Amino acid sequence: MPRRDPSFGNLLRTMSRRGFFETLEFIAQNQPVNYSTIKEYDTKNRIVASRGSVTKIISCLGEIGAIKRTVIDSKPIRTLYAATEKGHRLLSKLQEIREIAGSQDPA
Repeated sequence: MPRRDPSFGNLLRTMSRRGFFETLEFIAQNQPVNYSTIKEYDTKNRIVASRGSVTKIISCLGEIGAIKRTVIDSKPIRTLYAATEKGHRLLSKLQEIREIAGSQDPA
């Protein structure tokens, strides 16, 4: 029996969080994007229920390397988020899974 990779399990748990896919997709399509814009999109479209949920999703996306955070040293300081190459690859695979799961073909 193959040994389990705990980081893969953590990745799957992270990806299964409500709003993960939608938030990553929004960031990838609108990058670079700031926190307020992500929060507004997620709450307006009822992807998440609270600001705290948005923060958790962004943190998880950063921890797995799907997005990068860039701090702009200006007044006021700005933080921008963008999808990484890994984030784009994950998004592509998740879109494939969504298409397969949404398919009505029995095969």
